[in-house]
Amino acid sequence: MFKFFRKIRQKLLSEGLSAGQVGKTSQYLKYAIGEIFLVVIGILIALSINNWNEQRKQTKARQLFTESMLLELKKDSTFLVDIIDELDESIAILQDLKHRINNPMATLDTIDHILKYEYNPGFVNAVDLNKNTFSTLSTSSQIALFKNTDADHIQTYYQLVLNMENFQEDQLNFYRDTFSKFLEKVPSADNMVEYPLLDPGKLKDQIWNGVDMQAARLQFGGITTLQNHIFITFLRMDKELLEANQKLIHHLKGNFP
Repeated sequence: MFKFFRKIRQKLLSEGLSAGQVGKTSQYLKYAIGEIFLVVIGILIALSINNWNEQRKQTKARQLFTESMLLELKKDSTFLVDIIDELDESIAILQDLKHRINNPMATLDTIDHILKYEYNPGFVNAVDLNKNTFSTLSTSSQIALFKNTDADHIQTYYQLVLNMENFQEDQLNFYRDTFSKFLEKVPSADNMVEYPLLDPGKLKDQIWNGVDMQAARLQFGGITTLQNHIFITFLRMDKELLEANQKLIHHLKGNFP
């Protein structure tokens, strides 16, 4: 631009400008300045349009991620409600067994009958919630599409999910190891609702004839105590997850209708 004006000045000096020429040159300068102004305005408009398009793309991407996340959160909500109900039922069954065993009228035969025909050593699985959308956001760094406060809400929730999933899996591994040792001496696995191998009868009674019932009763007390503890712990954690799940759903709906 400076080179352009310098050429005009040199031309004016070399030609010995007259008053009329000065007037024409003044008009030319105004025209040139106007052209430059239009070019600058055009550049600014182009930049504004480009920024608007980029913001529109980001808004669209954020909406798609939000919709996908909400869909997963709602599925998790249904899953958590179901597993909480299952845990409540399992805890109630164990509490009923405890009341029966501690009834003043109970005998060793009461415990033995529960062990042989009623006790179901089945268990619930650790929670495994949907994290696909969050994983994509994290690995692609597209979590930056969200405002800092929104990103914090999302990251805090999924960190809670990961922590609880890992904890529950560790607890289940411990239970499986303990339960395997229990089954080496006590054939209560035959009471599994999903696949009972033997119906009550002569053959089942013969299998139990070789069991050390005194040891079995003691192990039964230990395994049910552990089972009840894990059920109650999982129930508390799953309720906490459900509450956090509902809060994030509410937050996302409120910020991204």
